[in-house]
Amino acid sequence: MKNIKTETRKIPRAEVPQAGEVHRIKGAFRSNAWIWVPAVLVAAATFVIFLPSLGYEFINYDDDRFIYDNPNITSMGSDFFRWAFTNRQYQWSPLRWISHALDYKLWGLKAAGHHLSSVLLHSLNAFLVVILVAKLFEMRKRQTPLILAEEEDRGFRRKALLAGVITGLLFSIHPLRVESVAWVSERKDVLFAFFFLLSLISYLSYYRHRDPDNSQKKPVYYLLALVFFVMSVMSKAAAVTLPLVLVLLDFYPLKRIEFRSGPSVWRKVLVEKLPFFALSALSCVLTFLVQRACGAVTPLAMSFIAMPTFAGRPPG
Repeated sequence: MKNIKTETRKIPRAEVPQAGEVHRIKGAFRSNAWIWVPAVLVAAATFVIFLPSLGYEFINYDDDRFIYDNPNITSMGSDFFRWAFTNRQYQWSPLRWISHALDYKLWGLKAAGHHLSSVLLHSLNAFLVVILVAKLFEMRKRQTPLILAEEEDRGFRRKALLAGVITGLLFSIHPLRVESVAWVSERKDVLFAFFFLLSLISYLSYYRHRDPDNSQKKPVYYLLALVFFVMSVMSKAAAVTLPLVLVLLDFYPLKRIEFRSGPSVWRKVLVEKLPFFALSALSCVLTFLVQRACGAVTPLAMSFIAMPTFAGRPPG
């Protein structure tokens, strides 16, 4: 009897992890599709609602100084970046100026293009709010010691989905958002919110992957949270509140700390936030210096004297 030889192809080792990585990504997408699809729908609804703003023109309230009469944003050379990071005429928000310069490069002085950028950013923010709320519910679920049955798990997801969609819509279509979106000069609002939300989501992912099996992922998500925080601060100084928000998240829903927690627990959590607090302090100092340089800071006594004048009454 003749021996039948069979050929076997050896699969290179490099192919196996690549295929596994692709399957992992596909699996992660399928497992999160229950919240991704509604988040996209909320973002689309937000975009449609603010679509009429594309027909608006610039206004003569800050749009002139910041955009159509601002020669600094007409080019993106070294002089522009030097001005964006060092100018003392307005608040220190270099990313805001970079976004306006990009709009000018893309659209020139066509107001519709500048409005489109703001609407797109706000729609992305609505998407991120839905994702953030869903992740908060997921963190709360992880604190539950019991393993939920399949029916209970579906019920939990429905609640998370409903909360995410309602919160996303309330955030995106609330009348308070109109100024930030429809007024081009308020680009800093939608820009800082975009990076602020990304930083919060990255921090929750950092906590989620804290176990030893995923120790390699911890620094990545932590660094992402820090980088997005820096970008948020560079868009608007209001982002300095983020470190306090992270501490609140550690209280609930993460439950990393409690008021009765020991000093070692508090030390670990606060040391982890030191880079965030340091950057917040630096931003506060920069903002104060810039505001003082442009004459926006006055002595406290002068402020009280000027208050009756602002109220429409002469002082004294």
